[in-house]
Amino acid sequence: MKQYFIQAQHLATRLVLKIVAGLIKESPIVQTPYELVYEMRANSYIFIYNFGAIVFFNIEEDLRNRFLQDIVGNKRKNVHATSEDFVIEEVAGGNSQLGGNLHELSFNKVRIVDLSFEKIKLICSVIAESTAIEYFELIVERDLLTQTQTISRNLKTSGDTDLSMIEMSKFIGMCLSTKQEIITEFYVVDSPEETWEDQTLSRLYVDVKQLFEIETRYKVLEYKLKLVQETVAVVVEMLRFKKQSFFEMIIIALIAVEVIWLVLKIFFPHLAPS
Repeated sequence: MKQYFIQAQHLATRLVLKIVAGLIKESPIVQTPYELVYEMRANSYIFIYNFGAIVFFNIEEDLRNRFLQDIVGNKRKNVHATSEDFVIEEVAGGNSQLGGNLHELSFNKVRIVDLSFEKIKLICSVIAESTAIEYFELIVERDLLTQTQTISRNLKTSGDTDLSMIEMSKFIGMCLSTKQEIITEFYVVDSPEETWEDQTLSRLYVDVKQLFEIETRYKVLEYKLKLVQETVAVVVEMLRFKKQSFFEMIIIALIAVEVIWLVLKIFFPHLAPS
């Protein structure tokens, strides 16, 4: 039985692969707008994806660090990257070792018969997607939901929020930007062409996605963003009402001043301003 280790990172930035390819001295064996694939030796690959993820399959640490340095340079130190570790075990002796199945998945490992480049590529693409989802999960939890919970607590205790219209506008911009990035980077991800006519690859792809709960985590992200949007809508309406009330009070004050001036002019002409 052969064992291969996978290390994946999401670099917290969208990658322009044409530029990335120019930073790396090796030539890719696959180059598309969506992914770059480098073969370092037999059964040793590096996958780079345009949504900011990089996956190392059977790559030693020194080479991993060199590739990361080539791509992001010193900025890597300032990036809050998310990561996944995974193991592939190639089973010898046919599918009898797996009870007649061609693969078997557990928490952080897949045991597989007849390991091929296509199978490696599929597994790595799902792991890359998982690290990217985790990155947005952290953003939603740390930046959006935390702020939303603070707003909700303030509304509960004082009936008001401490946010100004400018601060709320920035928060709304962050919400919209996060949602747009999620839609742009992930909702366009479709099943790879390799799975369309190969039932073995299709089954493997579906099972690995289920292992990492890709669809469920998308739905949870959607739900959390919806909660944030609902809170924002309530607060925006409150701020709009407060602003409207403020202008109404100014108008009332101006009318009051005008009335007082008229009263002074009519009944106390010697006191009214000329």
